[in-house]
Amino acid sequence: MTFKQALKTGRFWLLAVGFFFIAVFAGATNTHTVPYLSDMGYPIATVSLVMSMFMVFLTVGKIIFGLIYDRMGIMAGNICISLFCLTFPIAALLSYIPMFTWVYAVAIGMASCGISIPIPVITAEYFGKKDYPMIFSVFTMITTIGPSLSVPLMGAVYDQAGSYRPAWVAFWVFSVIISMCMISAELAHRANKKAAHQHLEKEL
Repeated sequence: MTFKQALKTGRFWLLAVGFFFIAVFAGATNTHTVPYLSDMGYPIATVSLVMSMFMVFLTVGKIIFGLIYDRMGIMAGNICISLFCLTFPIAALLSYIPMFTWVYAVAIGMASCGISIPIPVITAEYFGKKDYPMIFSVFTMITTIGPSLSVPLMGAVYDQAGSYRPAWVAFWVFSVIISMCMISAELAHRANKKAAHQHLEKEL
């Protein structure tokens, strides 16, 4: 597809929305996790370990998702990302229970990989290589806009509410949107491939 053709597909905009919201929480949580856990009374040593765990899974998650997308397909990868996205805000809200701080670290680390691995894989699969650099660049640009908005907004939420709780609830809603967008985009792509295959068979 050309870039103009891609813009006319529903799956392009579904992906744009999904990637945007993943970037929104990835940037905000990277900045606000330390003050959030510190305000809950966790010692600096514990907070540092949680952030280290977050960074470990942010790295390991890229390898894991690379294998999932390569061996199990895009739908499996999108579902896995959706599950981690839905998990981390709940774990954040329950982080007053020490066990859930570690669940949060793993889930947010894995969920934040939802922009690094899927973008190049899905872009090539859905739209081909004709205008790949342009389409990839647009998705990448969208993911840089997300954190620039969410980091100050999450801070503003805390200043106004005196708590990060509204932000976590909002992130869970965003995660539902992400899940719907990522899964719907794959379903739309499959339907398009099936229709194209049937059209080709009729011509032959």
